[in-house]
Amino acid sequence: FPSHDNRGELQQVFEENRMYVESLDDSKLGIKDYQLKPFEAIKDGYSKLDVSIDTKSKADDWFKEKQKEQNVEGKTSVLFTNHRKAPIELSIDAFEKHLTQKYIKDGRHKLVNHIPDVLASPDEVYVVQSAIGKYSYRYIKFYNDNPIIVITEIQAGDTPQAIKTW
Repeated sequence: FPSHDNRGELQQVFEENRMYVESLDDSKLGIKDYQLKPFEAIKDGYSKLDVSIDTKSKADDWFKEKQKEQNVEGKTSVLFTNHRKAPIELSIDAFEKHLTQKYIKDGRHKLVNHIPDVLASPDEVYVVQSAIGKYSYRYIKFYNDNPIIVITEIQAGDTPQAIKTW
C-alpha cells in the first residue's frame, strides 16, 4: 500500500481543500429524522423567564447592584464567570448601549438579569469567526418562553471576554 493512503503515517485525517460532503438534503436534517421532540413539547421543562426588570431604571439599578456586590462601585464594568470559570466583562458602555430606545423597544433590558445564568450554565456554546477575523462565543440558554443568546468577544492575552450583546 502506498504511504499516502495511510492516514496514520500522514498524521492527517482530512485533506485540505477537499469537499467531503457533496450535498446536504435539508429535508433529512429535521428533528423528526432524529426522533427529537419539537421545542413546544419540551419547553415546560425549562425555567420561565423572569421579566421583573421591566423599566430602564430597574435595569440601571441591577447594574449598580452588581457593582456593589462586586465591590467595584464607580468602575466601568462588572465581571461574571462562564461555565468554565473564565471571567467575562460587561462594560458600562455595552450595558448603556442596550438601554437606548432601540433596545428598550426590543425588550433587551428585561433580559439583563439572566446574563450571569446564561454564561454560568449555557445549554449550548459556539465559537464564531466574524468577517473581519475576530472570534466570539455565543452562549445560548433555553427558557420556556425563548432562548437567550449572550455574545462575547474573545480578547487577546489575559483580557477577559467582553459581552457585546444579548
